[in-house]
Amino acid sequence: MGDDNQFRSVFKYYKKKQPPPSLNEVIDTHNSDHWDLFKESDVTASFSGNTVKNGHCNQISEWKVASFNATPGLVVMRNVFSSSDQMYWASKCLQEYSSDTFKRNIDHQSLNLSVGNWWEESQQDVTLVDKLRWSTLGYHHDWDTKVYKDDNHSIFPTELAHLSSQIAGMVGYPGYKAEAAIVNYYPFSATLSGHTDHSEQNLTAPLISISLGQSAIFLLGGTSLQEVPTAFLIRSGDVLVMEERARLAYHGVPKILPGPDSWGGGEGFCSKYLSTHRININIRQVY
Repeated sequence: MGDDNQFRSVFKYYKKKQPPPSLNEVIDTHNSDHWDLFKESDVTASFSGNTVKNGHCNQISEWKVASFNATPGLVVMRNVFSSSDQMYWASKCLQEYSSDTFKRNIDHQSLNLSVGNWWEESQQDVTLVDKLRWSTLGYHHDWDTKVYKDDNHSIFPTELAHLSSQIAGMVGYPGYKAEAAIVNYYPFSATLSGHTDHSEQNLTAPLISISLGQSAIFLLGGTSLQEVPTAFLIRSGDVLVMEERARLAYHGVPKILPGPDSWGGGEGFCSKYLSTHRININIRQVY
């Protein structure tokens, strides 16, 4: 009997190491031929004013924003960040969002670790580098119950909230309020299993996903695992906005891929980390 779980079959295909998967069917938004599969938006008409003050991103007039024709609710943004902007946000994730001010996987008692300042301690003890896999900001997602609680939260970084509101405003959500974020830290061996995002009470507000560092294969299917997912190549600096229909469709990351070697020349810890890892900031409005 064949496997009716088409999402799982495609996930396994792109996850495999030997032989490596073909990328011929993967949609690359940085390929001009593939860009024809999207409907580009007029950014000057979508936002009142094209300047961003202290947003650590490019001017809005420089952004490329487009909706994927075949899957309603998926918006791709390119050229939101310069290389220095990407390094700024990656540094935020590694130096600030990794701190014990927030909830982290390394704090779980089962790991038997005692890590306060991961940024400093991981540079002294390299075994700690890949121990950090996620950190949650603002309202903390309970991985067991899949719900948020009013009394389970930390601060939400002001700068990240401002950036999120700028991005959301570009796709028709001017009142967007960033209340929770999951920062994922991916070594090359990591994956993100297929899932839907339905824990937030407000499902009409989109998810905002910012990618930094190495590239990834991102799969987006439908509301059923029997639907064959589409594969996308996500590069550093890309932003995905997933509106209600897209966030409630199955999606996941079966593989991290080496991207353009734009970090190899750096000598600092952040540059070296990005040369072998991917960071993803996934922002949500909970209420």
